[in-house]
This record gives sequence, C-alpha cells and structure tokens, in this order.
Amino acid sequence: IAEMDTGIKYMFQTKRKEELAEVFQLFNYYPSCLELIQKRFRAYIKDRLTALYNDKELSKDPRKFVPALISLKKEMDEFVVLCFDNHPDFQDQENKEFYQLMSKDIYPKQLANYADFCMRNGFKGKSEEEIENTLNDIISIFKNINSKLVFQNESEKKMSDRLIKQSSLSTNAEKMFISKLKQES
Repeated sequence: IAEMDTGIKYMFQTKRKEELAEVFQLFNYYPSCLELIQKRFRAYIKDRLTALYNDKELSKDPRKFVPALISLKKEMDEFVVLCFDNHPDFQDQENKEFYQLMSKDIYPKQLANYADFCMRNGFKGKSEEEIENTLNDIISIFKNINSKLVFQNESEKKMSDRLIKQSSLSTNAEKMFISKLKQES
C-alpha cells in the first residue's frame, strides 16, 4: 500500500482523506506499519514546502508567500486532524518539516513584513474576528520559525515605524498581536 502508484502517496496527492483515515485506523495497531504512513506524510509535506520555496516569484513577495504558507499549514493540520486522529507522531512530523524549512533567515523577515503589511493595510474593512484569525495564522507560522530573534528585531523595527508614522490601522490589533507573541515566546 505504501509503495503502489495508487497507494498512500497517491492518497496524499489526491487528498483522499477518508481513505487515508481508514488506512490509518488499520495500521494504527501496528507501529512499524504506522511509520510507513508517517514517512510518506513527511515526504509529502517536504515536497509541498519545497515546491513553495522553489517558486521564486511567489517566495519574493511576503504578501503572497506567507498566505500560501499559511494555507499549506492549515491543509497539513487538517490531514492530522481528519486522517490521523490528532496522533502526536503525525503532529510532530508536520512540525519538524515546517521547522526545517523555516530555519532560513529570510522567513522570519518575510513573516515580519507580512505582519507589517496586515497592520498597515491588510486589516482594512475586516471584523475583529477576521483580524484575530489572521493574527492566529501568523502565530501558527511563527511557532515554526527557527530564528525568533530575527523575527523579533524585524517586527520591532516595523512596529516602531508604524507607531511613529501613525500608519497602523488598529491599535487593538497591535496589542492583540503583541499579546499573542508573548504567549508563544
């Protein structure tokens, strides 16, 4: 099942979540077999992250790259919840792959630039709930960055610039963001 063209790899690529959940339930009783699914899951995440990283047009612009990264993270979270019953080993595999990609210094800067964009323009016309959801998405990526200090320094520069120029759309969003960062740090 793991190696066949219509096997686990195919199920990931075609997002056959119900079938993956059934395979997981079957293999869950055999740890050595479960490792095969974990290996395929990790390879799938790595392939998707690599494709995102290698898309030079997308990876240059944080306003496009970070939302694509957030979308991918949500998709992988959904696999873990729906297919693998929130199994800690699958959560760990997902986190390791994201952490490995996010170890490059460019990503904390891109995340800080995206947060700055949101604070300046991206929250225009959004409800409090939508703003909080966007901030939670940013934090979900922040959890996986390797160099939190680079993010902190970049964010501080951007925030002080916003405060001096009074270009922030919402003081409440700024406070909420700082609070969420403190919780994760």
